Amino acid sequence: MSKPIEQFADAARSFCRWAEDEPKDSTSEARTARRLLAELYLRAIDLPEVSADTDAPTIDQKQYESIFKRFGAFPFNYYSECFNPLVVPPEEPVTSDLADDLADIWRDLKGGLLLYDSGAIEAAVWEWRFNFSAHWAHHACGALYPGFPIWSWYSPSQNSRCALISAGSDKRNSARKGDTLWVRKKPSRFSSPSTGF
Repeated sequence: MSKPIEQFADAARSFCRWAEDEPKDSTSEARTARRLLAELYLRAIDLPEVSADTDAPTIDQKQYESIFKRFGAFPFNYYSECFNPLVVPPEEPVTSDLADDLADIWRDLKGGLLLYDSGAIEAAVWEWRFNFSAHWAHHACGALYPGFPIWSWYSPSQNSRCALISAGSDKRNSARKGDTLWVRKKPSRFSSPSTGF
């Protein structure tokens, strides 16, 4: 068996184990999601092309619903996205759901993992590659993008440095009511290259 297959199987197993475990605090969950999603995406790119005719087992709907519910432990769940980023000017954004993204990724990985564990390695790799290209790569990118400011900037050591607040509270930036902005609570050397504060 090739190293890329083993590495992807390990990443898929880690994600599924995390998804099936009890949620921890929202900060820890967000940081784990970021790390696991990035690892999965990286490993999926290296999966070899194979052909197989064995279908993945059907994932029980109740188990899926349980995983979906478990992903409610994040700092946010809903975000805006456009389905086709190549449409310019952009199409009307839609509301997406982080719990849906993560639960769908879990379901796509779990079926392949069940094949892999049964010894149907090529079928598992085909399942993972197909679902990555057709479905869960979009969900992974969707889940990473809106969380990037929170997941990359926020850590326990920065607890008092930054916060999400509503528009109008930041005197340096004007914004419409309802917008969300990053602001510093206390002066520090912490800065964002995109906003300059």
